[in-house]
Amino acid sequence: MLVGGNMVPADVNWLSGDRLKIDTAALTGEPIPRTYPSTEYGNSILCGTTVVSGEAYCQVTAIGTSTEIGKAQADVLQDKTVRVVSVFQTKIMTIIQVLVSCCFAVVLAVLLVQGFVYKGFDFNIKQPILDALSILIASIPVALPLVLQVNLALGAAFMAKHYNAIVTSIPALQDIASMSMLCTDKTGTLTTAQMSVIKEKIYTSGDFTSDQALLYATLCSNPDKKDDPIDQAIIRASDSNGVDVSDYERLDFIGFDPIVKRVVSFVKKDNAIFTIAKGLPAKILDTTSGGLDDHVLQWKIDRYEDQNFISGIIDQDKDFSTNGYKSLAIAVVEGDAREMSNPVWKFVGLLPMLDPPREDTAATIASLHHANVSVKMITGDHVK
Repeated sequence: MLVGGNMVPADVNWLSGDRLKIDTAALTGEPIPRTYPSTEYGNSILCGTTVVSGEAYCQVTAIGTSTEIGKAQADVLQDKTVRVVSVFQTKIMTIIQVLVSCCFAVVLAVLLVQGFVYKGFDFNIKQPILDALSILIASIPVALPLVLQVNLALGAAFMAKHYNAIVTSIPALQDIASMSMLCTDKTGTLTTAQMSVIKEKIYTSGDFTSDQALLYATLCSNPDKKDDPIDQAIIRASDSNGVDVSDYERLDFIGFDPIVKRVVSFVKKDNAIFTIAKGLPAKILDTTSGGLDDHVLQWKIDRYEDQNFISGIIDQDKDFSTNGYKSLAIAVVEGDAREMSNPVWKFVGLLPMLDPPREDTAATIASLHHANVSVKMITGDHVK
């Protein structure tokens, strides 16, 4: 039986009981727990995951190295025992084979010429053969593997000393030297992950002002999330621009979910309640964009049927992305949207956020291009 807090010790199938919330981050990296059983994930729960909530009876289907995580660990251990031949070594061996074949052909030609043309076979047949063998042995680069290993070891020591890079596998060092394409993340890798809101570029809708957009964004941000670059950037922009949120009381908060891609905050000023949403522009305009999710609130903003209005927002969002900005959309409802049958969501605006590149990014990419290495940025923001 599995209960909340248990780590699943084997691969199991759900039999009966509650629907379990399973944390699969150890296997998939997903921060949101999965629900078992479900039509999306079935009823098979893998070893190494953790039960977040629920109680259920399960049947063990695999243990030890027969589980999925066990097979992965066995493959890793097997790879450690197998001698890996790098691409560089393969190319060097191909060149050596060609050179030895050419030398063998030359040695054979020398043997035949010395034996038949200069009558070497008539006087002492051993001498031409010994001469040919001497030339053949001398042509084989016996010390080449040792020279390669010494040079690569010196290269590994140089990388550790000057670049703080520890090389644990010499073949890996050889393979990276023959790399032709580098795929890289963006935030925190090519950029500093120190985002900032560009207030003078805030795009607003209707009668809303940039100060109001920044105010609503601040009310929909959590100051306690010190490691969240987006919320912290909004709070810093709010402080530097003198935005005062002391008159507002936060009643409730629905945090960020990477599936629904939006945050909702419920605040009160005097006797008036407001529901504020912040998130991906597409999900703020229409929460069913990209597929219906399980958020407690679903909506389309007011004037969603106005194509000119929507096109203007989408074009502005694309313009921000083309110029390197990450944009957040803000929408607001007067009242508690959870208690309203038909809440009217008003679109406030778009906040452009800039995540500047690291100071060494340009030089790094330039050096990679100089080495004929193509750089591809893998990001989830936009196509461009």
